Amino acid sequence: MWQRKRYFFFFKKGLDIKGIDTSKTAIRNNNKILKKIFYLKDICSRSFFLKEKFSIIYARFFIHAINSKKENFFLKNIKKISHKKTIIFLEFRTIKDPLIKKGIKLSKYERFHTHYRRFINPKEFVSKISDEGFRVLSYNYARFKLERPHICRLAIKIN
Repeated sequence: MWQRKRYFFFFKKGLDIKGIDTSKTAIRNNNKILKKIFYLKDICSRSFFLKEKFSIIYARFFIHAINSKKENFFLKNIKKISHKKTIIFLEFRTIKDPLIKKGIKLSKYERFHTHYRRFINPKEFVSKISDEGFRVLSYNYARFKLERPHICRLAIKIN
């Protein structure tokens, strides 16, 4: 539900937006309201394909909701739908986030507390995306509502 609010925010600002999701229900519900702008695709799969190129890619609270293998496909696939001027915005929970102490421990940085989360070391992630051919434009931290999470915000583009 909160993701839909984000789409509405950008849509109401007059931006030409598209959404990519694997949930048929989310796609159907959002397309009813926002006029068929959502693609039913898995951007984290080896077989991902989309002809369209985007100027802005916004993935909020997405990277930490997928495992590292899917993250690798995600990074490869956003290159496929980007051009040299595309700016990619990412927000994710880090290894310093208080939620890392909650839930079932799946691995050193993975937990299950209401849903799967992988807490990310921002320095390692920045090094990884640099090796993958991305350049960091901005790097900072954000708050989320009344929580005091440790959320990394990155703006990146392809070198």
